[in-house]
Amino acid sequence: MVPQFVFHLRRSQFSRTSNNSPDETSYNRHIFMSENVTNSLIMIQPVLKSYSFLVTNNGIEFCVQNAPLDASSIKEDHVLLMDTFFSVLIYFGRAVAYYYDQQLHKRQEYSYLDKLFTVPLEDAKKILVGRFPVARLIQTRHDGSQERFLLNKVNPSRSSEDSYLV
Repeated sequence: MVPQFVFHLRRSQFSRTSNNSPDETSYNRHIFMSENVTNSLIMIQPVLKSYSFLVTNNGIEFCVQNAPLDASSIKEDHVLLMDTFFSVLIYFGRAVAYYYDQQLHKRQEYSYLDKLFTVPLEDAKKILVGRFPVARLIQTRHDGSQERFLLNKVNPSRSSEDSYLV
């Protein structure tokens, strides 16, 4: 637990200031010092939730669980919600993005997919309502331009060659 925290602390905007203006660095540190411990920890080590379906003997069950902040958590059949305090990101894996493009969740036989698109957005809105300053909401998909925000925060446990296998 401590090595992960130190890893994310060293990569956070509080220790790396080279790409920020002095005003932005000062603003981030001011917010960090004025927030409670929970929010300050989220600023250093973001929270990642994974939304997916599990096929069981009883049928298909919707599953929400905390995921490690690691590249292995990025899966094609999952939706991820990452809270970094300053932004809230919703990421659709490759297969989920395909389902959305094909409008499968609007068909009667795939109506259970609708939960995969609405629940993460509802959870993100709950986070945004209670947050000051209001965080930026980012929605992206596999190979989307905004995917870089997710890839920047996760631990790169896989090489770029392995990412094509997922």
